[in-house]
Amino acid sequence: NAGIFTTINAAIAPDGTMTATKVIPAASGGEYVLGPPNVTTASGGVSVGIYFKAGEYSYAYIYVQSGYGPSRMGAVINLTTGAVTQTTAVGPYQGGAVFTPINVGNGWWRVGITFSASSGGPSGVILITALPSASPTYHPVYLYSTVAGNGTSGIYAWGAQIENNPFPTTLI
Repeated sequence: NAGIFTTINAAIAPDGTMTATKVIPAASGGEYVLGPPNVTTASGGVSVGIYFKAGEYSYAYIYVQSGYGPSRMGAVINLTTGAVTQTTAVGPYQGGAVFTPINVGNGWWRVGITFSASSGGPSGVILITALPSASPTYHPVYLYSTVAGNGTSGIYAWGAQIENNPFPTTLI
């Protein structure tokens, strides 16, 4: 996790426990890795469910990778309205990705992400970062956000789940 700070147990999560993590981009910028590679190595559906809440920043950037190499897609989520304000993609992304925010109350949004896995490569690599605005800058090849933070402001995340399924299921 380069260029990012996290504070665990920083806020009350959607389930009422004090287990939400604060995600804070450093002044140099960076992202937090959520998913291990090789969630699946066969072609098929992969889904992600993760909860977000605005902190001092009101936007989350979520980036997914499918297969080796250049197949990547990302989205900016407005944590006040739930709108997907921007999407980015590069390479022969297999099946695209669908980002679906759902308001679950108390300022929390569950963002579901579904995409098709590439055969023969790692899938389900997920990166997130907090953004101060809806218009971040991106690395021209890898699409991760290059927006620098201030080292103290961020967003809250909780309950990330990656699974071999064509749709996100209830948190396990």
